Amino acid sequence: MGRSGTNTTAIELGQFDAGCAYHLGLNLYLIKPPEQVTAPHTSCMETFFDAAVLATELDGKTFDPDKEHDAPGKYGKAVFAPGVAEPNADKIDFSGFAPLLDGIVAVIDHHTGLKAVPLTAAV
Repeated sequence: MGRSGTNTTAIELGQFDAGCAYHLGLNLYLIKPPEQVTAPHTSCMETFFDAAVLATELDGKTFDPDKEHDAPGKYGKAVFAPGVAEPNADKIDFSGFAPLLDGIVAVIDHHTGLKAVPLTAAV
């Protein structure tokens, strides 16, 4: 049970880890990006890009998702999106995002199935 007394249900999503999407109640869902298979098992949107994109240098700086403010020779997430992803969107292979997008589709499908149940029965 969740803290509010509602049931929290992990959704079975095929290759997308069921622990990454949760039905919190009615039309409220939590979707967490899948964690990396290898250590440190973190979850970060940038890990869905391939290594070549992440290796893009900007003004002699390299990308570091954990960059501290004013870290020399590094740029962080706030610069990555408008400086690398946006201007190169037509050249970037976004297939690494498939597990996350599949999870979103699975949640939509799950919710569509719930809408067929009368609201009084779903509460």
